Amino acid sequence: MKNLLAISMCAAAAFLVAGCEEKSPTAPAPTAAPKTGGAVKGAAEAATALKDKAVATAQSAYDSAKKTMDDLTAKAATVPAAAKPTVDAAVATAKEKLTAAEKALGDLKNATGETLTKLGDECTKAVTAANDAIKAAMDKIPK
Repeated sequence: MKNLLAISMCAAAAFLVAGCEEKSPTAPAPTAAPKTGGAVKGAAEAATALKDKAVATAQSAYDSAKKTMDDLTAKAATVPAAAKPTVDAAVATAKEKLTAAEKALGDLKNATGETLTKLGDECTKAVTAANDAIKAAMDKIPK
């Protein structure tokens, strides 16, 4: 038993000495900030470019729909009286859809981050709905 006690004491002393030895200071870990700063900037620039492209595409589609709406309005003014109520109702529906598309485009222009894709889809659907309504109204105009 004395041997076991002596061995335990020697082991404890060895661990104590080993734990007290002078260790060289470790260099502080480099921070990731300088490296990630460029990545964050690059991601922000990519997101801005994506948004700009989405807005430009939606704006172009909206402008085209608006021009078609202007043509529809001009043609609707010249329809015979018998067709006027039907054409006017179709034109009013098309104007409502175009107004909704204009609002969706404004929302897309103000979109940030995670809402960009959702609002881009909504804007596309709104412009498509406006174009469909305009086409339907054009079909109501007697030839």
